[in-house]
Amino acid sequence: MSERFVTLISNDTGIIIMNSDDLRIRLTFERKGAKKMVPFNDMRMMVYQPDVEYLLKEGMVIVEDMQDRIDLGLEQPGTTEPTEVIALTDEDREYYLMKMTVKEFKEKVEALPYEQMMSLTDYAISHKIMNIEKARILKTMAGIDIIKAISLAEAANEPLSEKEKESLKPHKPK
Repeated sequence: MSERFVTLISNDTGIIIMNSDDLRIRLTFERKGAKKMVPFNDMRMMVYQPDVEYLLKEGMVIVEDMQDRIDLGLEQPGTTEPTEVIALTDEDREYYLMKMTVKEFKEKVEALPYEQMMSLTDYAISHKIMNIEKARILKTMAGIDIIKAISLAEAANEPLSEKEKESLKPHKPK
């Protein structure tokens, strides 16, 4: 009989380390979209470790197969679409920020886990998406001013004026 494996996918732009000292398992997800396979029985025990549970519930690491999610207790039996663990893809983030109505956006964002809300904010900043109403909602919920962050990033990328360049040159001692 072959052993059952669970495929995990990183949904975060940073490096994620999933560690289980008891099982002597250490998974390192180097980038977003990185995949790792773990034996199902090991994953069933790892789910109850607080750090692993946090990564899964916040959507930073996704269990690829829906049946595996149900069997691990991450989703309710009989569900076909994720309802307990909401993990946004880049397409979802773009839809939220560009096409979704403000009312629907507010309702959906309120239901998001904190880490997914922060990834939505990062996506808006990195893609310079400036919808004033949605930015206000995210500022209230996540505490990050998207409009200000985008303007600061753009200001940091502007070339220096001649006067600013002159002020940076070392002065000769007299």
